[in-house]
Amino acid sequence: MSQQDKDTESRIALFLVFGLIAATVIGVVWFGAHSVLKKKTAAPVELVSSIPASTVPEQAHDQPFVLESGDLARFYFTKGQAVTAEDAKVQPTLTKLLELVKTGGFLQLLPFNGGQPETAAADTLVQARIEQLRAQLLRLGVPADKLQVAAVQIDADSKDWAHAQRIDVVAKPAAQPSLAQVGPAGLAPSDADATEDGPRVAVENGVVKFYFAVGSDTLAQGASEALLDVIAAVNSGKRAIVSGFTDPTGDAALNEELSKKRAFAVRDTLIQLNVPEDKIELEKPQSYTGTGNNAEARRVEVRIEG
Repeated sequence: MSQQDKDTESRIALFLVFGLIAATVIGVVWFGAHSVLKKKTAAPVELVSSIPASTVPEQAHDQPFVLESGDLARFYFTKGQAVTAEDAKVQPTLTKLLELVKTGGFLQLLPFNGGQPETAAADTLVQARIEQLRAQLLRLGVPADKLQVAAVQIDADSKDWAHAQRIDVVAKPAAQPSLAQVGPAGLAPSDADATEDGPRVAVENGVVKFYFAVGSDTLAQGASEALLDVIAAVNSGKRAIVSGFTDPTGDAALNEELSKKRAFAVRDTLIQLNVPEDKIELEKPQSYTGTGNNAEARRVEVRIEG
């Protein structure tokens, strides 16, 4: 084989090698670009809402803002603050929602918090926002018995902090038995309610009252919502006093032990709601001396002092 033929074969081999490298590079670039495009066009994950996450208005990152869509109003907050949107901007939205529940149902306040460090707000800030918005809704005419506060939901998927820290107010067509229709400004139970054997929670003159079923230390659903004013008071420097009562019938020692368990259940709920344990005082169980209704004896009260 001549030298010229050898040179030709070498050039062909080099051409093939460079061609293979070029094809590999093009393939890698195309695959990466295709993956990016897929991510950009993927639908955002939405937990509960008729308003998609992609519709977060730009001004919602700089000031309090409310967005309405059908049976839902979404409230956004300034980063690190609890101030709500102006009454004049909120009132028209509330009017529409109240129309939806005029013949029954209620408005559910559904707070969210981010599930990632860059999207999460402090628990105290979330609670302050709940209290501010709840107070605003009551001030603007929402009846207390038409307003329920749900537990804080964690939005682990949102990358936008404003969306992750939103509060939704949803019009519900009918009351749900899983939620207690009582909040910090809730209604006291009627005499008929007080004779029931199931667990209940009520707020009377600032005192939260938990009623228990016979032989049980299980709290009624809605406990977290009923304790919102207690949490706010503790955050302002006061103490939460937890006092239990015992049923006068049956074994006194067993009744006292059950009363302690009920008080501990209430204390543990306060701690789960980020109330410092040193701000909670447990009083010795008291024997109920009233007449005619042992349900009053099966209760634990939470009041504020100091």
